[in-house]
Amino acid sequence: MFDNDARGVAAGGRAAVVGEPRRDEEPLGEAELNTVGYVLSRYGGLTGRDLVNLTHSEEPWRRADSARPPGTSVPIAARWMEDYFRSEMTTMPSSMPPKYRRGCGMGRTS
Repeated sequence: MFDNDARGVAAGGRAAVVGEPRRDEEPLGEAELNTVGYVLSRYGGLTGRDLVNLTHSEEPWRRADSARPPGTSVPIAARWMEDYFRSEMTTMPSSMPPKYRRGCGMGRTS
């Protein structure tokens, strides 16, 4: 999704740019739309504070935050996010409807 590392900001800070999204020219396909639908159904009802608490408890954020001086931002390496979400994929199949699993790359070997 992103070609570069994201940045984490101190709690209570203003919104930060989290990276430059790729500028794909093609519209989203069925798999991508399934992923968007799943994310909205799962997280769409959460408040901003709920989302902050959820994401800041995940390993890539904690890893970056461990070396962050107070009041500053630090990079969250794209590789850390890849590793985290790849490991999370092994826990999704039982709770994720099959039509959404396709959009999240379930079964991919790359």
